Order: sequence, then structure tokens, then C-alpha cells
Amino acid sequence: MDTLVSVIIPVYNVEKYLDRCIQSVLKQTYRKIEVILVDDGSTDKSGDLCEVWKTRDERIIVVHKKNGGLSDARNYGLKYATGTYVCFVDSDDFVDSRFVEVLYRLVEETSTHIAAVGLREYSEGDAIQEDNYFPEKTEIVNRNDAISCLLRNARFQDYAWNKIYRRDLFENIEYPVGRKMEDLGTTYKLFRNVDKISYNPCRLYYYFQRDDSIIHVAGQKFYEDKYALARERYAELKSENELQLDNAHFLFRAILDCYPHLQAEDKMKAKKEIQELWPACRGICSSKNRVKYFLLSYLSQIYTRMYQHD
Repeated sequence: MDTLVSVIIPVYNVEKYLDRCIQSVLKQTYRKIEVILVDDGSTDKSGDLCEVWKTRDERIIVVHKKNGGLSDARNYGLKYATGTYVCFVDSDDFVDSRFVEVLYRLVEETSTHIAAVGLREYSEGDAIQEDNYFPEKTEIVNRNDAISCLLRNARFQDYAWNKIYRRDLFENIEYPVGRKMEDLGTTYKLFRNVDKISYNPCRLYYYFQRDDSIIHVAGQKFYEDKYALARERYAELKSENELQLDNAHFLFRAILDCYPHLQAEDKMKAKKEIQELWPACRGICSSKNRVKYFLLSYLSQIYTRMYQHD
């Protein structure tokens, strides 16, 4: 196994968690890696810690840049990556020692250009124990079925970080700078560039649940970006016949989620869109979402007050 894999770690104000993350990556059973630490203008000691780690392992590359957000840091890291394959690890998360090796074997043994593994949510104080469960059966998922999984939030989902990619897939694809929910606007584009992906549900990525993380402190911009990226993906996939229902249902659910937090102009647009989506989605949406749809359609001000702080 002499193929180089680039592991990109965007770093921003995570001095409390950074050592744990880097240690987990350096402990990989797959040794042929380069670790690219992208200090995204940290204002704590994270940038200094990156430099300390650089002196400890020759596989580490450190780059410092002006703060531009997670997407910008990932894109920046890709410019420095020289591996045939690339993985992402968020700097407050950590990985099983077999993470890279399993992903590499998946793409190599199945002749796929993208592979994914499962994840385990981890909270402060939880005992860290590597998962001995390892399903022997690997799934080979064709492109449309894989995108359907993204639209249904199933199995491997939109996340950038529980996957490995051939680096050349990013030649014309970047993470959307300035947007939150950036994976929503990127992963499906990568999937569209391949015929199939491979997936094993072994839980090798530890997704750390921080109270102050983007997903747990979702302000107005979070919802505005989610709505904008969901609309963009819907438009790009609309012509794919096999994906039409899942595609429509995702945007339907996204509007229900985002509507209370949108500006007036976007609310008008979203209300019209969800009413257009209703005939396709009415047969598959949950009872709860049926009630929410009728509230949004006919009592939108009450809907906003009820769900604005969900």
C-alpha cells in the first residue's frame, strides 16, 4: 500500500480538541499519508499547536491563512494535497485507527472513486472505544441510488468527512465559500462524477457533539444557506427522473425547516415552492409534516412563531 492519501484538517479555534484529532490521524494503520493542517486564522493557540505538531511528524504540512470559513479552508487544503486520494477530518472530531486503511481498501478493492464508512456520535465525557464490529459485506451503490441516500439523509449522508475521494474529482468542484451547510452543496456534485460508490457501515469516524458547534447553534444564516443550497441542488437534479420524488421531498422538508428563519422575500418564494411541491410529496410525507405544511400554507405567521426556535 504505497498510494499516498492526503488527510485535510481545517483548524479554527479548537485548541481544546486539536491534539486528540491529530493524534488519531497519526495513529492510522495506513501509514502512507500526508496530513494538511489548514489554520483558518485562529485567534486562540490552535495555529501554534499546528506548528508544534509539524516538528513531531514529517508527514504534517501546516498552512496558515486569513479566516474564510470551513469551505475556504477545505478548498485551500486541496491546493496543497498531492495524494491520489483525499479525506477530510474536522478538527474537533477524531477517527478510528483503521479509518484511512478501510476507506483505501474499499476504493481499491471495488474499483470505485468514492467510498464511505459509518460514524459514531461522541459527546464530552463518553468513553472512547474503537468499534470491534466490522461488517464483512460492503455495498456497491450506483450513482443515482447514492444521491438518493443524500436526499433521504440515509446511510452515508452528505458529510464530507466520512468518505475518501479520488483527488481529481475536485478539479472543477469546490466547497461553497461563505456558506454554512457546505456539504449539502458539494457532495452530490462529487457523486455525479462517478458511476458508483462503495460503503461499509463500520463506524470509524467519531463525530463530536459540541454545544457551540454550527449545527447546534443554528442562526439565521444557517437556515438561509440551507434553503439556498437545497434550492440549487433541487434545480440541478430536477431532470433526473429516478431522483425526482426524493429530490422534491428533500426540498419540501428543507422549506418546512427553514421557512420561519427566512427574510420576507424568501418566505414568499418558499411558500410558493412548497405549494408546488405538495402534489408530489403529499403521499410520502409524515403526518407531522402534513400538519406543518397546512399551517405554513394557511397560517404562516403562526407557523413562524411556533417553529422559529426549533
